[in-house]
Parts: sequence; structure tokens; C-alpha cells
Amino acid sequence: GIFNGSDDLSKHKVLRLYLNEAGNRILYTDTISGDDMNIPTTGVLDGERFYYLSKTYLADFINNKNKNTMANEIKILALDSKNCNQVANRIMIIKAVTEAFNKGEWDKIFSYYSDDAIYIDEPKDHAPVYFTKNDVRTKYIDFRNNYPDLQDSIIGINFQNNEATVEMYITGTSAKTGESFKNRARIVLTFNEQDIIIKDRTIF
Repeated sequence: GIFNGSDDLSKHKVLRLYLNEAGNRILYTDTISGDDMNIPTTGVLDGERFYYLSKTYLADFINNKNKNTMANEIKILALDSKNCNQVANRIMIIKAVTEAFNKGEWDKIFSYYSDDAIYIDEPKDHAPVYFTKNDVRTKYIDFRNNYPDLQDSIIGINFQNNEATVEMYITGTSAKTGESFKNRARIVLTFNEQDIIIKDRTIF
């Protein structure tokens, strides 16, 4: 699929969409091209190649600019199975990490991370906070003690290069007050080529 509905050209991109079995819901997205596109539009899939117009200059045409220098630019993307397999593997890892978090299996969580992984919390309107693995473990244990039913639920995942942006809901009930909460968070995970997580940014 092609996204071209923004005044900010840097947001335009070509996406691979992963659907549910019924084909009526997008589960995951993978950005497979997003460089130097001017109102991209109209693509066709031919086997493992995707042909599309990356530059159509529609905005310039509408605004009566540069009509003499405009030329549509066609790009070809090779959709190899290696990339699909890597995305599928990283989806499996993200689901496994989420399931381990929900069960309080801290060692299992960290088995998917490199020993020198970087952990960052980025609260809104505050400076980022950096953690060590031991800091994160302590934080998770404290969360679980304060909210025994703490659960993460994945809403969607978008992949771009070696980053996976995971949108999720975090829910729980306070052990002290019985008050429940539901917050939305974004976790940006960076993978190395061996599919080990080397950076974890939580944005909320």
C-alpha cells in the first residue's frame, strides 16, 4: 500500500500490510520505502516486484509550479522473502516478550535483549531517563507488586529498517487502592541483524 496523504512529504511511504486471516484488518505494517518521494501514487504488484510512481508532483501541478520540469519517476521494489521472514520472526519475539512480561518472567524477557542493551523511558514533557538491565528488572518487579494484574496488550506494530514501533495498552489494578488504570504507550525496539534487541525506548 502507498501512503501519500500528508503535507509533510517526509511522511510519505510504501508499506507492506500484514492482514488477519479474513483479510479485513491490518495487524502489522512494514515500511519498505520512504525516501525522497513527492506525492507517490499508483502501484502494481508483479510477482515479487512492486512498481510505483514515487514522484508525481501533483501538488506542484495543482499550484502551477515547475510544470516544464516535472517528470514522473517510477521505482521498483524487490519484495524478497527474507524480509518477510525477518519481520515474522521479530513479531514472534515481540509477542514472546509481551507474554513474558504479563507472566512476570523477567529472565525470559531479557533473553531477547543483548547484554549491553539500552533502556530508555521518555515521559511526555520530561527528559529521557536511562536504565540499566538491573534498574529495569527492579522497575518491573515493583510494577508487579503494586499492580498484580498488570498486563500489556499489543494494538499494532510498524516496522521500519531495524526498528519496530509497538503500540500497546497497559492496564492494571492497584493492590493498595483497588483503582484500575488503562494507559496507551509506544515502545520502540531496535534489533541488530541477529534479531537481538539492542535498544528499548518506552514513550508515554
